[in-house]
Amino acid sequence: MSNGDFQVLSLVAAALCQDAQVRLAPSGRRWAWDPENRTILVDLDDLAARGVSACAGIIAHEAGHARVTRGALALGESLPESMVHLLHNALEDPRCERWIASRFPGTQAWLDAARQAFRSPSMLDLPPSLQFIVGAADPASLGEGPLPTAVCGEVTAALQRTRADRRAYCSILPDGDLAGWWDELGTYHPEPGESGIGAAAERALAGPAERVRGTFEALFLADAIVLARAHSHAPDATEEALTGLDWTRLVRLGMRGALPSPQAAAEAAIRLAVRLQGRPPPPGALHRPGPGDDDAEADGHARSAAREENLGRRSPAELARLSAELQRALAPLFPPRRPAWDVRTYEDGLRPRMSSLMRLEANPGASTRVWERRSGRDARSAAVLLLVDLSGSMARGKIGAALDGVQVVVSALRGLSIPHAVYGFQDELIPALPFGVHAPELARAKVDGLRLEVEGCAPRGHNRPAFNDDGPCVAAAAELLAGRRETDRLLLVVSDGHPEGRRSGAAELHAAVRRWGSPRSPVRLVGVGLGRGATHVSTFYPDAVAGVSPAEFPATLVRVLARRLAA
Repeated sequence: MSNGDFQVLSLVAAALCQDAQVRLAPSGRRWAWDPENRTILVDLDDLAARGVSACAGIIAHEAGHARVTRGALALGESLPESMVHLLHNALEDPRCERWIASRFPGTQAWLDAARQAFRSPSMLDLPPSLQFIVGAADPASLGEGPLPTAVCGEVTAALQRTRADRRAYCSILPDGDLAGWWDELGTYHPEPGESGIGAAAERALAGPAERVRGTFEALFLADAIVLARAHSHAPDATEEALTGLDWTRLVRLGMRGALPSPQAAAEAAIRLAVRLQGRPPPPGALHRPGPGDDDAEADGHARSAAREENLGRRSPAELARLSAELQRALAPLFPPRRPAWDVRTYEDGLRPRMSSLMRLEANPGASTRVWERRSGRDARSAAVLLLVDLSGSMARGKIGAALDGVQVVVSALRGLSIPHAVYGFQDELIPALPFGVHAPELARAKVDGLRLEVEGCAPRGHNRPAFNDDGPCVAAAAELLAGRRETDRLLLVVSDGHPEGRRSGAAELHAAVRRWGSPRSPVRLVGVGLGRGATHVSTFYPDAVAGVSPAEFPATLVRVLARRLAA
């Protein structure tokens, strides 16, 4: 690299930033905009290896960030701060490039050169959540054609689902006039120009970005589940790995095409967890059995555990069939609500009745009751809450069958727009899917993540499978459901064991059922005993289905829900 190349880039920065005293500074393998010092950091190794045109594209890119990037995404409960930062940056990259290219059309060639120089042909060695980051940061992912960088099918589908929201995010741009905006950056009371920049960023962050984050969070949770299950012998290491892994470095390596040899999606995180914890992984932790694997060569314990866990599991096609069956059974009971307008008139309301207005116009002394209101009081509505036992006795086949049944019910209720929620319980309620969550991918990942609570290795989880405080948790779930406005409120409790909690026992469960299972209760309470030996559930719940085998559970849950809501 010659000193002249650096001078050329300095002139590019000065031109793009309107001589606003922005300077370039060399850095170690990093490009970035430093707003505090008005400095664009330059990777000198890249300048030597990639050439001036590609690096001029990076300068233009960072100048775009300086102009349009403000604020930050709110932290997700399941996301480390570093991942939230990466997602925000991925959404901002096409947005800032769109602005700089519209303001300075000649920069587009530089931006294209930079993309060509820094784009890796494949991201398949990265975990899916990081593949999504790299894909979303590439403006090519906003178009209809294939992404130039190879990603797995799951990520391709996620990028397609979020394309409209990411396009909308990119379209929310500040005004193109640069006059005076650099001076406004350093003030505590921004002038109108900087206010407009901030307002545009706030609109983008509050709308489309939130919807994209739901899809990304589902991918990250799936990666975390892979990590946690492979490292279930040391739950603390999972937490350390999720927060301690240098995700940013992995993305940078991927962008440079300098990834290590191909490996399974989360093996890098698993190995880091092993190193942090100072102990070897369990046998077969990093093994992903393939269709051609020989049982004799695979780890025997891992194989038998997998067979036990999959006991009673149903195929995706059968689960989809059960969901469609439940949806058909409930559709006549809960047609789409179209609130009618009340035939009477009122002193106030949502819209005027034209005939009453005309009479009032003709006779000012007539009644002022000219307003109509929406009427939906006679329409039937329902809300369903599924409460699942996550104590250790639910391990292996039971929790798999339970969550299969829950996913079937959730899919059907979502299709009918019936409000629903899913909670687990140990010594406390564990929210998985609160009322009002509308992101299907995130909902599936959250519900599937409950199985890790049974093993005590859920990332950022509750992880107390030794307890099952049925009584207090049933009461808390019923209280939550009783606050809903729907006419029918159904609480389904899935359990396989006697109440043996940290703070309660059988007496507390009997008391909770007496209160919330009575005919006068605003909640209809139904107990479902999972497992051939769970016949005792009928001794606690007057309305119960007991002794359901894991193989029969999804279909049984469908029948229970259909009959109780039809009653």
